[in-house]
Order: sequence, then structure tokens, then C-alpha cells
Amino acid sequence: MNINSKYIKELINIAVTLDDEYQKKSLGKMFELKLEQKAKRKVEKDNMMEGKKIPETILKNEIKTETEKKAKELVDLVSMFDEMDFSQKAAMIMMMERLSPGSFTKEEDISIVINSKAISLKEYLDKFLPDANYDDAKSYFEEFKDIKSK
Repeated sequence: MNINSKYIKELINIAVTLDDEYQKKSLGKMFELKLEQKAKRKVEKDNMMEGKKIPETILKNEIKTETEKKAKELVDLVSMFDEMDFSQKAAMIMMMERLSPGSFTKEEDISIVINSKAISLKEYLDKFLPDANYDDAKSYFEEFKDIKSK
């Protein structure tokens, strides 16, 4: 698991502004990216084992092909799983757990706390534009406001 709090915070900030439809779309896109990342690692590993250094365009094509292959396999697996009775599904999960220990029996509990508070415009600018001079900016703003109101 790769946890970069800066990105997690940004992802959450974006996600909470989306309605259900777009949250589902964003999850779908993230799943696609996860498949692509796995495919990229596999292609790079395979080529490294063979001692090959392949051009970027060929690498991208191999990654795309591997991603599509894995996506099809997942769709086929889900279709097959849907047709099984509950005991067959349980047996399948047992087999998959045996092949990859912890894939089903390891639970992760993630807690996200969202704290919200109002801050002044000066605090905001100090945080995101620390090199800006607030008093100069305020003077420019006042000049602009006076020009705009004429």
C-alpha cells in the first residue's frame, strides 16, 4: 500500500465535490489505472528478465495489451462467479486465498477524518503564496476595485 497523505487529501477533496455518478466514474478510472500499473510492472519485469531494453512506444503497446488481457480475464472471472452457487463461490474464494494468502482474509481499516475550519484570506494567502506580500496585494486589489467601480 502506498500512502501519500498529500495525494490522499487531494483525492478526497475532489471526490467529495462530485455527485454519485461522477464518484462511480472516478472509481472506475482508478480501477483502470490500477490494472494498467500492474500490467506495466509485469511487462517491465518480463523485459528485464529477458535483458531487453525496448522503445517507449512498444512498451506502451505491450502495457495496453496486457491491461486489456487482464481486464478481459476479470470480466470472464466475474461472469463465471455469477453463475456459481454459493458453495462453489466459497470454494473459489478458498482457492484464491490459498494462491494468494491474505487476499481475502486481511482486512484494512482506514479512517479518514475531515476537519473543516474557516480561515482568513490572509492566512490562506500566507499558506499557499508564502512569498507574496499581503499588504502589496491588498493595495493592488484596492486599486483594481476602484478602477472597476468607475
